[in-house]
Amino acid sequence: MKFRDHLRIVARKPAVLAAASLSMAFAICLIAYEAYENYRYYQWKAAYAAGSDWHGQLTVPSADELLIWEYRPNSEYRNIRTNRYGFRDRDYASPRKPAGVFRVAFIGDSVTLGLGVDPEEIFVRKFEAMVNAEHSGPPVQALNFGIDGYNTIQIDELLRTRVLAFEPDEVVYVMSLNDFNLGASTGEKMGYFRKPSSFFLLNLRTLYTRLSVIGKATLTNTELHRWWFAIGHEIVFTHVAQMRDMLQRQRISFSVALVPIFRFEEATFAQYPLADVHQAIARFCRMNGIGFTDLEDDFGRLALKPRDCGDDVWHPNGTGHRIIAEQLVGAGLGHRVATIDAASPQ
Repeated sequence: MKFRDHLRIVARKPAVLAAASLSMAFAICLIAYEAYENYRYYQWKAAYAAGSDWHGQLTVPSADELLIWEYRPNSEYRNIRTNRYGFRDRDYASPRKPAGVFRVAFIGDSVTLGLGVDPEEIFVRKFEAMVNAEHSGPPVQALNFGIDGYNTIQIDELLRTRVLAFEPDEVVYVMSLNDFNLGASTGEKMGYFRKPSSFFLLNLRTLYTRLSVIGKATLTNTELHRWWFAIGHEIVFTHVAQMRDMLQRQRISFSVALVPIFRFEEATFAQYPLADVHQAIARFCRMNGIGFTDLEDDFGRLALKPRDCGDDVWHPNGTGHRIIAEQLVGAGLGHRVATIDAASPQ
């Protein structure tokens, strides 16, 4: 070996040692950071469970990794009572559909659940009463499979693993615009039921998200919903298409009903700012053979203020649920298919 080559090797050793030392120091710091964040996580989780009275009472961990959480069967919290299957609905001796009955299954999040309203006010119950009063076909049963905080991925899994056992003739996905954030609006709940695999990576993603928002328009609820739609619509649309395909194979009708947000600062729904997002969702449904009902339509035609129809930006109140039920009946859900079914030769 030449003397000059020997000098290069000797000169390189401090750099190699420095890199190895830095790597070891980083690994030690990362282990210490994860240990500290784990400690903080379990402290937070205990405090969250104590202050969030749903958890451990009505809402419990799910054995299904995609569902993450579900409701405890035969449980009650405030005005929410679940049946033997863990849904806010009347009880059924068996999931099997009775002879001569047409079943419409409503799937969705806390809007479908009826958060904030009493059981008889939920649009599911009102829809059932209205559609049965308006047609002479087979009786319609409307089933409520709403779970608060569920996003489209969870709703797809719920349909696949739980809803189909009830033999629905028709499935209606009641879509909320916050479904497109894929869990961001339920971040604490998601974190409670599923501990992050790495707090370091989680915090890096959180930092990236915050930095990506900087410089955007003022992040009102409107801008947030538009942003969520931009980053989440491909995943949501993929799962909606999967639901369509699965139901088509079983000859079950499928449609989407889109709930508007309730912006209390607006005088009327005529000033609704997310019509472009609604139109994009409607366009996707039309192009993919999926029935679509824009529930903003009737709200826009009424003289009521958004605050007269909602408990908050996402959740309709009793008046809002009644208007939703009227629109669903007017769109022909349940009534049209049940009538055709009754008239079809056996």
